Amino acid sequence: MSLPYEDLLKQVDVLAVAMRKRLELRGSDPWSVLERGRSYLSSRMQDELDYFLEARMMANHPKLAMQIDMQRIEGAVRKIDLQLRKIDLPRRRRLRNYGIATTIALNLAFVIAAVIAVARWRGLF
Repeated sequence: MSLPYEDLLKQVDVLAVAMRKRLELRGSDPWSVLERGRSYLSSRMQDELDYFLEARMMANHPKLAMQIDMQRIEGAVRKIDLQLRKIDLPRRRRLRNYGIATTIALNLAFVIAAVIAVARWRGLF
């Protein structure tokens, strides 16, 4: 029978590899990859990921390590992996760029409108 901490590390490695692949994340260790990838997940999946991080702390203590629910960990890995497959990173980037371009265009329109309003007020038009 393997130790809960070893099983936990295997699950973390599986999840970290999936996050690195799908979200193009970098990190020195699997735990940092999980923490960076947290913001891409829904709130329910973030709760599951929080349980991972809590289990990490529990695994360092012999009595608390027995309380880690490995079935929940395995279920969380499946759920998070499924959600990672649904994330379309190029689409997110494209939408972010459209949002930035829209903001710039709107601000430019406001500046032009302000210049025209001031010019009319001064009697230049």
